[in-house]
Amino acid sequence: MLKTKILIKTPKRRHPSIIIYNVQVDVPESEIQEIFKNHMHIDAELKLRFKFRGKSPNHQNWIFETPAAEFSSLMQYNKIPICWQMHRLGEFFHYKLCNFCQSFGHTTKDCTFSTLSCGHCAGHHMTRDCNHEFITCVNCFKSNQNNGTNLPTWHHTRHSSCPYLQSEIDKYRATRDYA
Repeated sequence: MLKTKILIKTPKRRHPSIIIYNVQVDVPESEIQEIFKNHMHIDAELKLRFKFRGKSPNHQNWIFETPAAEFSSLMQYNKIPICWQMHRLGEFFHYKLCNFCQSFGHTTKDCTFSTLSCGHCAGHHMTRDCNHEFITCVNCFKSNQNNGTNLPTWHHTRHSSCPYLQSEIDKYRATRDYA
């Protein structure tokens, strides 16, 4: 009886996201939508997901959800012209990285670890307070130490060559519709 009432279905894949880096805070969304249409030849209005602080308080990074065809078209560009300045454009990956222990899959507020880990040198201090010249990925270092792996550790936790970060990006991409 219960089997007939419960329907199991696989969730639909979501659209990928793009990021536009360091847009002035006073730029209206309508201006960016206009640029997508006129300069990038994107007819559909893209959904603004959110914004977050850029390189300074008067700059923001903008995240747009982008259907597959438009995403493909936009990824051919590396930059976008906004207010007489060129801004970097790229794919945005939604993943969780704890700023306390540097592990993936949770954020600082949900962290159960009691020891700080630096994302730059793997020391026991906040990443923002690090002044070490040597770089060590704490995730790869711990994996080598605890699991006997032989991963390179010469990168920080957010470096594109980190196997742990690549694994998170692969998981993210598996949930997106690129076709």
